[in-house]
Amino acid sequence: MRISSEPVTPPVVKAAARGDVSFVAAPMKQLIHETGLELNEASPAYQRLAYELLRTEAGFESRPYGTRVGHAVQTPAHTHSDLTLDKLVDYWAVQTKAKTNTDGSVFNEFKQQHPGLMAYAVRKTHVVQFRDSLLNKGLSAKTVDKKLNFLRTVFEIALDSDTIKLNPITSV
Repeated sequence: MRISSEPVTPPVVKAAARGDVSFVAAPMKQLIHETGLELNEASPAYQRLAYELLRTEAGFESRPYGTRVGHAVQTPAHTHSDLTLDKLVDYWAVQTKAKTNTDGSVFNEFKQQHPGLMAYAVRKTHVVQFRDSLLNKGLSAKTVDKKLNFLRTVFEIALDSDTIKLNPITSV
């Protein structure tokens, strides 16, 4: 059941496909207020609920019916909504057979700047903000590039195995 009776617009559909929950920020606040839930906006539970609300708002719950009656249906890319950045680093370690994660601090720095951000939701803007913050701290361009290369490699390994659907660091 959709919240709004207005027709679904392509930006909402595209936002749902990207997992961009900013389109439902206002309805989420209202839902949380009306139900008395206490959710931190950075929590995985909030992100999952916001994503489901976005999917509902975009009309994806009725999509399977549309295909049965012969309508063309756009569906969002599959996302692993429970894939945290820690799990992403663990996946990298397993795939590369790394004995220790000496570069885990890069992800810790990234997570501190973007708390609660799930791996599927990382976008180029997050990476650019991270890069700029490292440069503003006085790190050399070479050091920042090494850190970004590590992030790029972790996301690339996950992308190659279809664990995620895009590498947000490719063009940074």
